[in-house]
Amino acid sequence: MAEQFNVSRAPMPITVAVAPNGAVTGLFPRQVANANLDAAVVPPVMMECMKQLQDQKLVFVCLTQSEQAAVPAGVRALQLDSQFKDRMALVALNVQNTAEARLMQQLKVDVNQVQGPYAALIAPPGVLVGHFNGTSSADQIAAAIHKAGQCCEDPNCKHSASAQASQSTPTRVAALVAIRHVTVYSEEAVANQLTNLGANILVLPKEATLQDYYAADQNGGTLPEEYVAEVFLSGLSGIEQVSPRLNVTTELHGHSVAITGILPQSEVETLATWQATTSFMNPTDSGCCLKANVATTDDLKSPEALVKYRAIQNLDTHAIILGADIAKKLNCNVDDRLKLIDETFTVIGVLPATGTVDDGRIFAHLHSIQRIWKKDSTCNAIEIVGCCEDAAGGLVPQLRELLPDAKVVTILQVVETQVGVNQLMAKTSWIVLAVLVIVGGVGLAGVIAANVRERRREIGTLMALGATPSYIQKLFLGKALILGLGAGTLGCLIGVVAAVIAGPVWAGVSISPLLGTSMLSVLIATFVAVIAAWWPAQKAAHLDPCICFREV
Repeated sequence: MAEQFNVSRAPMPITVAVAPNGAVTGLFPRQVANANLDAAVVPPVMMECMKQLQDQKLVFVCLTQSEQAAVPAGVRALQLDSQFKDRMALVALNVQNTAEARLMQQLKVDVNQVQGPYAALIAPPGVLVGHFNGTSSADQIAAAIHKAGQCCEDPNCKHSASAQASQSTPTRVAALVAIRHVTVYSEEAVANQLTNLGANILVLPKEATLQDYYAADQNGGTLPEEYVAEVFLSGLSGIEQVSPRLNVTTELHGHSVAITGILPQSEVETLATWQATTSFMNPTDSGCCLKANVATTDDLKSPEALVKYRAIQNLDTHAIILGADIAKKLNCNVDDRLKLIDETFTVIGVLPATGTVDDGRIFAHLHSIQRIWKKDSTCNAIEIVGCCEDAAGGLVPQLRELLPDAKVVTILQVVETQVGVNQLMAKTSWIVLAVLVIVGGVGLAGVIAANVRERRREIGTLMALGATPSYIQKLFLGKALILGLGAGTLGCLIGVVAAVIAGPVWAGVSISPLLGTSMLSVLIATFVAVIAAWWPAQKAAHLDPCICFREV
């Protein structure tokens, strides 16, 4: 049991209450009160729910007012879905059973609503997803599960003129289209970086600083690894990922190398048992958003996940992952063997270049680094991934209260900087748009006005032959319309090509044509051309033919 639940890394002494079916019904570090022990004794149905939740299953509690529990058709259909069939558990509960009153209270069930097939769904670590009756479809249940996996509704929570007429209009439109394409895709890239920023909360030693955290060797003191267990035992909601890290340095083939010990998420997930126990036994509002653990771990399977998510699902105790730079220096590839002190490790992956200190790191299992470098159960930092609402709200103060001997900080400066860059790019694109519209419009108006002056004789002749002022005005506006449409289309094509070719160089992002932006640019160019030509066309329409011939 100690191995299964990783109890050896917990704060000691610890009292663990285990039910006959193997469910952990209570975890009490250091001190335990009689009330805690009483709460750890749970009735059979609640016991089964806790066991399934600790096995990371979606628990459908099928409610009935008799001994026969009916399963809603939508739940049955969901059992046939390959995405859910191995992650579901059905548990029957008679709502008349007073022994299960505690569970009924947590399920928030109105007994009068239980008519026919009826089920309440609980997702790990203990989140009530919703109630479903016989009319609920499998798609509706799946949508509710998906929604429960979102920490909040905040989409940020974790992680869109003429050369002078004929020559400068295509150039300006091309510039606008190119800049807008690059801006849009850059904004998306920044948004993705914010989403995949990794930890937004750091637990550091008291004497450490953010500079120590970003340094290659990170020699800013140590923390007991048991703090990781403390975080899970606390029952704080909104915590999606916890990753302890330990940094050491060594000499390899004449190179000074930073080695980072990390704990794979498969081992951290054993602590989710504790989180499920605490959340289910204490269903109180902690002030943070509560997110159901319904996601898969496929994204963390490859070694490259360390770059994007700063975590990996599985890592053997004698496996290592190399940064791009150190792999070149040591001339190592996948499946090569490397000796660290007195132990041999196998290279299971080489990370792509990131331009950070991680390019020079070697990543290994945390417990292997602790053992080889005799660091006991310590780490240099604990990275916590929580939704942005948690990081800015109640989670950080609660962590500071939970871990008074550590420094709990948010990477606020990094987030604010990236958000600022995002906003700056958006504002810049609109400023450029305004400048190009004004310059293009003024330039086109000047060209049309010059054209009117040059063609006064032709205008006078047409008017002498009976052309009306509206006809003269339509001639110049029609010319401006054709000019704006043609120049806008040409400029749009040039801009898209320029963005696709130069975008990766300018902003480091791949770019695809944006149909909406392209059409908008053509419409803006045409509109600006017509508006700019309006005054010269009006002036031409009101010329006096006699004066035109006299000037000739």
